[in-house]
Amino acid sequence: MSTETATPPPPDPPKNRGLDEPTWKRLLTRIHEQKCTPVIGSGACTAPPIDANPDEWGKLGYLPREQIALEFATEYEYPLEDQKDLERVAKYVAATSDVMAPKEAYARHFKDLPAPKFSEIPSEPHRVLASLPFSVYLTSNFDDWMFRALKDAKRDAHLALCRWNKHIPETAPSFDPEFEYSVANPLVYHFHGCTPWAESAVVTEDDYFEFLINISRDYKSLAHRGNTHIAVQLEPSNAPGRPLQNAQNAIDYLNSYFGNAKIKVYWGSCQQFCHDLRKHWEAFKRP
Repeated sequence: MSTETATPPPPDPPKNRGLDEPTWKRLLTRIHEQKCTPVIGSGACTAPPIDANPDEWGKLGYLPREQIALEFATEYEYPLEDQKDLERVAKYVAATSDVMAPKEAYARHFKDLPAPKFSEIPSEPHRVLASLPFSVYLTSNFDDWMFRALKDAKRDAHLALCRWNKHIPETAPSFDPEFEYSVANPLVYHFHGCTPWAESAVVTEDDYFEFLINISRDYKSLAHRGNTHIAVQLEPSNAPGRPLQNAQNAIDYLNSYFGNAKIKVYWGSCQQFCHDLRKHWEAFKRP
């Protein structure tokens, strides 16, 4: 007799995925008035956009961090069980090889990474964001897709790295507090490094600690560039190895937690959010 307990399926997302029409109007108005700053993570890259061919998207070869960690674990014979934890696997590689080994290996994954054909995928997240009037784009990604999407949109973008350690080359682009970044000349600021500068990669646990200690200088300058409103996309799931026993309870808890901080939660993927954002923006701008 089986004693296994089936994990309940995730509940349907809240109506309108948690964002009602007044909330959308506020967000779109603030984007229009340039009072909003997007923050971009790997979720914008690892899954295909709503209107993209999944097979063609897969050919780009953008690996999730868990897959990179598994490759490191195999190559360097990582002895522990948490082989999908990139920060810990990379720390092991740095300790058993040398401190630059995980950074260089990580950077190689992005060196020749092709960008999507932005013009052919209307809801691709970077294309959607490049079409909106932001003067600053913040990203934790090591790829340069946001910069390339802005160039594709004929905007004179400026790329800058967070100088969180002393080994980042002087020739690498930096934030210029004297330059007036604008919608026509936007800034793409990489918190955790950017290709091809391997020295700038934030990969190991120790890197994250050093990054947090040293980030304050640029952060203070960026923080004074106007109001920032962040759209949060969350989607409870039964991830392998981390089953979600009661997704509705998770939704209720997170809604309560973020609600107290006056942060609206969009219950869906980054791809779904960008698709909805594009549709709402087109309607907002329509005479």
